[in-house]
Amino acid sequence: MKAILNGKVVVEMLRDFGLGEYEARIYFVLLTLGEAKVGALTRKAYVPQSKAYEVLDRLIEKGFAEQTSDEKPKTYRAKALQKVASKVIDREENFIKRLNSNLASLQKVVAAISPMYEKYGVFRLFSPMFSRREMWNRASLPAPLVQELDRRQFESKIPLGRG
Repeated sequence: MKAILNGKVVVEMLRDFGLGEYEARIYFVLLTLGEAKVGALTRKAYVPQSKAYEVLDRLIEKGFAEQTSDEKPKTYRAKALQKVASKVIDREENFIKRLNSNLASLQKVVAAISPMYEKYGVFRLFSPMFSRREMWNRASLPAPLVQELDRRQFESKIPLGRG
């Protein structure tokens, strides 16, 4: 139990919930103090005063804290760890479901591309598309040069390696 009371260990565990270093430090201090003013938070969390309001705003945005007073200096308190953790875990579970769905879709794409590679040996992965910067650059070039660039890009083929 002694190791868990080490502030650095607790901060690292909180970072696993998607918090940055300063966010984790301030949230940990808020959990221990209950409610605190910005000055006390920055002193106890060893966070620069200049970063305090920015960090607290992010904690509020992420659902880890709430502002309890508008008067200067503002007062904040931590939201319950269990509720916050449940939301983070739900979000991560949805992310994993989305990854699994994407994996299934990508496997179908690869299965569809493989016969083309076996038949032709090469496969053009992307059609010629240009970014806005490329469009502006191309607009300032002479027409014959643009046509030559288009011809070279169209003729280039990307071999799919078998590794």
